Amino acid sequence: MIATRRHSRHPSSPSRRGAPLALGIWLALAAAPLPAAEPEPDAVPAQPVEIEADRLERDWERGTIRASGDVQVTQGEELELRSKDAVYHEGASEVEALGEVRLRVGRDRFTAERAHFNVVTSQGSLEGAAMDLDGPGGKGKAKKVIRRSPQRYALEGAEFTNCDCDPPPWTLRGDEIDIDLERNEATGRNVSLELGGVPILYSPWWSQPARKERQSGFLVPRPRFTGSAGMELDVPYYWNIAPDEDATFALHPTSQRGLLTRLQYRAIGAHRESYLETENIHDTSQDAYRGLTVFEHRQDAAGWWLGARGERSFSRDYINDFHQNIVPDGTRVMESRASAGRMWNRGDGGYSLLSTGTQWFQDLDAANDHRTVQRLPYLQMADVSPLGGEESPWKLKSAASLENYYQLAGDATQRLDLFPVLEHRQSAPGGTLTARAGLRETMWMSQGDAPQLGGNADNALDRQASLLSLRWDGRAEREYALEGENAPYRSVRHTVIPTVQLVNNAVTGQGLAPDYDAAQSELNSFSIFAENQFAGVDRISQGEWVSYGVTNHLVGRGEDGMPRRLGSLSLGQRWAPEGSREFQEDHPFSDLVGRGEWHFTDVWSVAGATRYDPYGDSVRTAEGAVGINTPRGDKAVFGYIFRRGVDEDAVVNADVVLTEGWHWRQNASYSLSSEALKSWRTGLVYKHDCWSLELSGGEQLSARTSDHGGGWVGFILTFQGLGGYGVNT
Repeated sequence: MIATRRHSRHPSSPSRRGAPLALGIWLALAAAPLPAAEPEPDAVPAQPVEIEADRLERDWERGTIRASGDVQVTQGEELELRSKDAVYHEGASEVEALGEVRLRVGRDRFTAERAHFNVVTSQGSLEGAAMDLDGPGGKGKAKKVIRRSPQRYALEGAEFTNCDCDPPPWTLRGDEIDIDLERNEATGRNVSLELGGVPILYSPWWSQPARKERQSGFLVPRPRFTGSAGMELDVPYYWNIAPDEDATFALHPTSQRGLLTRLQYRAIGAHRESYLETENIHDTSQDAYRGLTVFEHRQDAAGWWLGARGERSFSRDYINDFHQNIVPDGTRVMESRASAGRMWNRGDGGYSLLSTGTQWFQDLDAANDHRTVQRLPYLQMADVSPLGGEESPWKLKSAASLENYYQLAGDATQRLDLFPVLEHRQSAPGGTLTARAGLRETMWMSQGDAPQLGGNADNALDRQASLLSLRWDGRAEREYALEGENAPYRSVRHTVIPTVQLVNNAVTGQGLAPDYDAAQSELNSFSIFAENQFAGVDRISQGEWVSYGVTNHLVGRGEDGMPRRLGSLSLGQRWAPEGSREFQEDHPFSDLVGRGEWHFTDVWSVAGATRYDPYGDSVRTAEGAVGINTPRGDKAVFGYIFRRGVDEDAVVNADVVLTEGWHWRQNASYSLSSEALKSWRTGLVYKHDCWSLELSGGEQLSARTSDHGGGWVGFILTFQGLGGYGVNT
């Protein structure tokens, strides 16, 4: 037996550290008889094993190296073991360690009271162990950890969590927990879920992701109670199909309406995206099959963009009767469409655009869709061509469309629309002058007696229009330097943008034309400068008028030189001579429209828009909001909406920080005109790095503004790396 050796390397030559002493020992060993435990060929480590300690002893008969005192066993960059005492078995290439064991294998880290590890097979066991696997999550403790392979572990008497906090707020405790990193799966038997050390759920069998990565398996069930379906339980299964593709299936029994099924599918690629969500039920309260489905796909292919979306409600009141998150609660028209298009950019600054597609609508407020107008198919083309080069002030802008409108009742209309416009833009005193002249030719061919024809029996109609406009956009700026120690900004820039526009439209043949898509635009600060006071193609506002307005911007610049928007204010109005006052209630001047926003500080802001009737000396519409955004995270918006003769509402959306981690959220809409609460939602939320809790309740407003879709109350408890438990609100 050889003693007092401090550094040993097996099975190759000694390292440079302590080389003279180690070299003499290795030479002596070379002349000695062969050891009793000669390593098997398969047991020879791929990399040399180095052992350092305060004391090393070699037993030739047993083929062991015993180390004690600050032991360190390393094997390249793959293995590092530290302990108080250790024994290395040369024949089996195994190391036994005892006392304050710290083991790193690759990027997986362990601490233990005792460890037994094979440096060739990378298998072993640890007693009284704690583990921290590579990557986020994958932490645990166990009476015994068995490493069956670099990707598989077995834990006995174990605790396991995917939370990275120390200590973790939630853990799984089980008799046995098996971890398969290759499949990213952790399964357990006789498992309890503990929150803060308190058991809140027990299961004889459990499966979840081993790391905080997507993994196929059952998700935590979610119970809830609603006024429309009674007691409900959502039992979802998640299928991790591929890194860019997954699906979730769910059985959702209800106490009052039967068994509801759900499916959600998602796929995202470099040039494509697909989404499907559907829920279906045989409603026992109505003895009818009901459901809702939405599908969407977008893709780029060979320079073309392709898109499709399908929306279908299998009963017209499904959105009102069931709590769903597929479409907005106020949806009353379902739209399905398919489209394709492409843009060609030219080197002269011009471009061409081609698009085609179909649209199919489902009117949920109608008894059926016999009279619902469908748009299928359509073809649209647009082109912008500079005349005389990219820097030329002249441009020819052309648009053409071929539309086909169809109704299940048998009525159909084809519409061809051609619209070339010549545009000239040049500098003018104080700003820019833009002149536009266009001709519009629209032809309809109709079959049947659709309501959109207005009783006109002619099956062929033609409309001609000329559109002229002249617009001046001015611009004036001035910088104001601010002085003083308490000045919030180094300077403030005031920009004034006045705009004046003259429009003259002449239209013939429009009186008997069908009307499929036209609606009068709501007058506001943006539409005041529209060349057509209708949205759509079937109607063109004729006559002449002058629109004028001014916009002011204030921008502050701080000591860092960065600009900050302080506020803006816009006012506008329209004047029309006799014969062109159709949209102004036969008055020479239209309503006065305005909008503005002001950021008083980093905390307070105000925004609003209004439409004032100068002849009735009253406000026709008004919207306003006061916003609060504090440095600690408080957010609130208090809003007001008024439409003369229609409604008057007050709304609030608030997220208030109570203490660190705790928030109070409130959303409400109150009708001031009817003195009734329209909808509300309140909730108490706690957010932690590893878990969150939300207690919430409210009354959901259905699509019919006079009815409510039902009240609800519940909670959601979410664990990092595990999922959520509670009410799906």
